[in-house]
Amino acid sequence: MVLQQEEVPIRNGYDVGIGVAMASGSPMALGAVGAVTPPQIGTGGSGSFVFRRIETTQELEDELGVGADVSAGIGLFSGSASFNFSKKCKIQSSSLTVLVSAVKRFAFQQMDSPSLSEPAAKLVERGKPLSEQFGEYFVRGISTGGRFFGVVRIDTKSVQSKTELNAALEGSYGVAVTAEVKTRIAQAMAQAEARAEAFILHDGGSITTHPRSGDPVELVKQLYQAMDEWSASVRQDAKAYTVTLAPYVIALGPTPPNLADIEKQRRVLIRCANLRSRAIDMLNLVEYILDFRHTNEFEIVPGGPDLPALQAALVSDLDIIEEAASFAIENLKEARDPEVFMRDIRGVPGFRLTTLPANMPKQKQAVLPTSITLTATNSPPHREVQFLDVPDSFQVTAKLTVNLPKPSDIIIRDAGLALFAPAGAKFSGVGKLVDEDGRHVCLFSGTLGVGSGYRPIDWVGNEPIYLKMTVARGQVSSIGLSNDGEEFSNVPEVMELEALEGASPTRKLALFATSGTDMSVTANFSELKIVPL
Repeated sequence: MVLQQEEVPIRNGYDVGIGVAMASGSPMALGAVGAVTPPQIGTGGSGSFVFRRIETTQELEDELGVGADVSAGIGLFSGSASFNFSKKCKIQSSSLTVLVSAVKRFAFQQMDSPSLSEPAAKLVERGKPLSEQFGEYFVRGISTGGRFFGVVRIDTKSVQSKTELNAALEGSYGVAVTAEVKTRIAQAMAQAEARAEAFILHDGGSITTHPRSGDPVELVKQLYQAMDEWSASVRQDAKAYTVTLAPYVIALGPTPPNLADIEKQRRVLIRCANLRSRAIDMLNLVEYILDFRHTNEFEIVPGGPDLPALQAALVSDLDIIEEAASFAIENLKEARDPEVFMRDIRGVPGFRLTTLPANMPKQKQAVLPTSITLTATNSPPHREVQFLDVPDSFQVTAKLTVNLPKPSDIIIRDAGLALFAPAGAKFSGVGKLVDEDGRHVCLFSGTLGVGSGYRPIDWVGNEPIYLKMTVARGQVSSIGLSNDGEEFSNVPEVMELEALEGASPTRKLALFATSGTDMSVTANFSELKIVPL
């Protein structure tokens, strides 16, 4: 692989023409000279904030420009404000982490026709490699403007809470943060059973508001205020924030004689950086579980791992990865991946980095009522409904026990469960009904407060009945019936249910009982289970 021009975050000591060591990212001696073009003025990005979900430390590092996959292996182990910021955010799998970011480029200047500096040229004349004094790259150009990164880590108390919050935010991922998106995010945070922390990193601009509130809604408002402050000040307070690094062949210098060794070293450093990011994520999760504020949110498996020992092993792994990277930087030809480094160089046979065991504590499911009883009479609104929050895709099962006296007229009494769309008050579901013709198991669909249609199902069973409904991306996808709660028969007529309109994150699970006469209907929903899919 030929060395190519790369763009990386600026570091102290970088300036146009300064040499840069690939492995460490350190500034070296002045390696190239040439006329610098006047700053090219431009927008280089709208400056609009984009909202997205971040699931791993590596994803955040990539967004910051210091990840193994975007930095071309340059300076991965030299430390930087961006890397320290990513560690401080403590991303791990049981929490939901979101990022708002913006980049604004106002000017770019570079050497259009660079050549080797006099000391670098003399070194080449003597047949010496440039890398020892001048590195493998030089700074060819500098971008001026600013960057803003705001990370919110939301610590939810259960799997359902995380799933529901993600569903509520999902429609805002990947889009510009408009006033409407801000409102949706704030509403989702208000409904979440969670605590949140916010972290900000910015180049250029100035902010005076730092999100520190313990109230998730207020925290988000503080983040919005910081975003507004940065947007209003970044043009007047622009900073150099990225540089373009070019190999010396562009300055008419020689190709490094040890290019194969350089590429091997680069691959090892990239591998070390990826392993470091993964180990940080695992360590963050273990420390989160050990935190007394969160321990009760997890199901501890009997015979599960010794978490303090696992924590110590991961800390040791991070030291080993750093040691292997340092060895690779200082010993170009001997660069090795961490496990091979430990076996070959440190003499530890069979060494393996730590992985999380399969019996790690799992985040608890939300606690549902073991039984819900609804009683409906002919007093308006004639229907008793209990709404439950649900994720975008889930499966619900319930044992329905209901008294349904047969009416003497055409009045209908019913009870069951349904998927409800607040936008338009539409619902679709399954349950039991009695009309002047007798008792039926039925599919229901209609509009709450207006009326419903029903379709009887050919089902022979005992009282009570077990109901199962599967929802995929906000639509009922299957319905099953059972006498014992073990073996369910699918209802083919489910395909005839009307699709619900509106955004799927707003769906609710509705348990209902209806009566239109002076005879009450009592429905008991027991053995209730909701499983996210």
